[in-house]
Amino acid sequence: MSRKLKNNIVIVCEGTETEYHYLKELKSIVEERQPERFSDIRIIPTPEELNVCVKRNQVTQKRSLKGSSKAGRYYTQEEELLEDYERYKQQPTRYVREAQLYLADGSYAEAWAVYDFDNFPDHANARALADEDEHLHIAFSSVSFEEWLLLHFELNRTAFQKSVCKEAKKDIRCGTGKHANDCKGSTCVGGRLRAQNFLPDYDKCGDNLFTTLESRLEHARIGSAWTRTLHPAADIWLQNPYTDFDRLVNHLLGYPIDYKWVACGEIISTVLTQVSVDNGNLFNVGGCLFVLDVTVYDKQFNNIESNIIRILPGEFCHFDKGDYISFSQNGESVVIVPLHS
Repeated sequence: MSRKLKNNIVIVCEGTETEYHYLKELKSIVEERQPERFSDIRIIPTPEELNVCVKRNQVTQKRSLKGSSKAGRYYTQEEELLEDYERYKQQPTRYVREAQLYLADGSYAEAWAVYDFDNFPDHANARALADEDEHLHIAFSSVSFEEWLLLHFELNRTAFQKSVCKEAKKDIRCGTGKHANDCKGSTCVGGRLRAQNFLPDYDKCGDNLFTTLESRLEHARIGSAWTRTLHPAADIWLQNPYTDFDRLVNHLLGYPIDYKWVACGEIISTVLTQVSVDNGNLFNVGGCLFVLDVTVYDKQFNNIESNIIRILPGEFCHFDKGDYISFSQNGESVVIVPLHS
């Protein structure tokens, strides 16, 4: 079937907890503020769809024990061939595959799969499948979606082990001091959010997370780009911390420019010249005048000041305060550079 020209998007999540609630809220905000942006934003699975899926799979499993050759189903999509279901049923590939099926049947023009590391066995195949279609994307967080939430507040290098610590499959609410095994945010990201009083009442099924954190969204966008520079040689699913969830948020809200981290001393090309940053200095190492709007941040990425900087070739501008600066690179991205190594 040929793809219909639609301005719509389907987002397949691995469940109905934090990501689902966050995206459901964001969907409502996009529809309210930019009603013309998408003709439809569908987030899968709803709690009802998940419940139906669980019951259906239980029935299917019983049938398979009796030798049934009926093809398997995902949350809402079904494979025509049993061999295809066997090929794609592993997590997280099944989420990418379901998103792909919505593109294949022409229902949606764009599809995303949203999932975490979760010790899933099939990350490499999920990535390979997503690469087959330019309209199919992944929004991934490691170790969990809570990494994205934490980046609204700090750049934390801890390789957390889980989203929240649990006992008998129930969140023990680390960071509140109410459980003997409280990790105080050393093991789980949820504990860090609570222990540092960033989100003291954090709950995986809580509402209004986007609205609560919107004033700090720029921090999270900057921080997400930062996580992608920490272990660039490793496969994405083995990097921790890591998230590219910001790319989905940027797309839904229509932000045309992304953030990009550059190391101290690295040459940065702009429209007319080249610059580098080191030891608190912004050097013009190219052959033309450097004129850019530069923003200075402190360690917590609070905006200290913004100025139009003009630097002749071979000269530099010294920043006596701040820890990071940012400026636009050719109108395509915002470069973030530490002022000191």
